[in-house]
Amino acid sequence: MKKGLLSFNMMMWIPRIIFMVIVVFSIVLLVATYFKLEMAVSEAENELFIQRLLYSPHGISFYDPYSNRIYPGIIDLDNLDLLNKSIFYGEQKHIGAKLSINDLNNSLLAERVYNDIVYRRIAQEGKGGVDVLRKSLYVIVRNESRQIPGTLAMEVVLIPKG
Repeated sequence: MKKGLLSFNMMMWIPRIIFMVIVVFSIVLLVATYFKLEMAVSEAENELFIQRLLYSPHGISFYDPYSNRIYPGIIDLDNLDLLNKSIFYGEQKHIGAKLSINDLNNSLLAERVYNDIVYRRIAQEGKGGVDVLRKSLYVIVRNESRQIPGTLAMEVVLIPKG
């Protein structure tokens, strides 16, 4: 082969190499934008805490020991006093909550704070505050032998990780 033809053949490889670099760079860029190393699970943890409060035998719902049944829509006011002892996360106390129980006329029946230190420390709103999950449910409040219709308002905060 002649040297002139070899140089022309090499000249044809330059656009191919440039195109290959552009394709590889775009693939790396697409993979980097869609691939996350961290997942935001704070909303799921907050919701899991609420579910644990409502559906656990050691939560705030009325528990009948004879039938071994939990009534999630019936809140027992006696269980609110044991709130900090009934749900235990070990030494990792990273979640706090404020529970307010009102009757249908909006008068406060009971208010308790789970993990008071964490809740007071990180429940700041506005700039620099954490996300607060607010949830309100219609419930029946069981106070001794009376049952009163009311609402349960929950504010759950979580210490951000990282």
